[in-house]
Amino acid sequence: MTQEDLNKQNWDKIYSQPWDKLPWSASIKQEFEKQYLDKYITEPNQDILEYGCGTGFVADYLATKGHNVLATEYSKVAVDIIKSQNPPFEIMETSRPADVRNRSFDAITSFAVLHHQNPETQKMFLLDFAKILKPKGQIIITGWDKDDEFWTAATPISTQGRFSINGLEKEVPKLGLKIINSEIFAFKNPLAPFEKDYLFRCYTMCERGAK
Repeated sequence: MTQEDLNKQNWDKIYSQPWDKLPWSASIKQEFEKQYLDKYITEPNQDILEYGCGTGFVADYLATKGHNVLATEYSKVAVDIIKSQNPPFEIMETSRPADVRNRSFDAITSFAVLHHQNPETQKMFLLDFAKILKPKGQIIITGWDKDDEFWTAATPISTQGRFSINGLEKEVPKLGLKIINSEIFAFKNPLAPFEKDYLFRCYTMCERGAK
């Protein structure tokens, strides 16, 4: 069995659990995501890629705002469950953003996904995003900052490892993108008792000269 097979098996196992018990299902985290989206996704009727959609919360929220959303997820179990719910958005299984072919997007969102990838894979994903982003489009990425709690948590969620997304800051200019916002957001999460708080770094990126 390859490492890719093990990774997929792990995420399928995770999404076979009750979704309301998953750490990223905490209402406080979802409220943060809605506020952040409302702050930057301001134009109506956008074509949006939600990469690594998990339970589909962000994709559903964007779709209810009137956007045309393609949600992608690594776990086939998650994709099948979401499809069975007849969501108001398109859903497909992917292993990397390049699996989305012959499409372009006004905005790409990826919440708490890239911190499961090593730095080289993060750069690859960012390059994939840049290739399918429309002119003056934007990319919204959130992930772990360099928070010691994340690295010392007793039970890792992902078999792929624990990484910060801080290194993306150096990669963005190489792709003709620029960061228009970077902030740290900390909040308590009752569904992850081993953590004192969540410490997220939030990036919003757009094509150079767009803003």
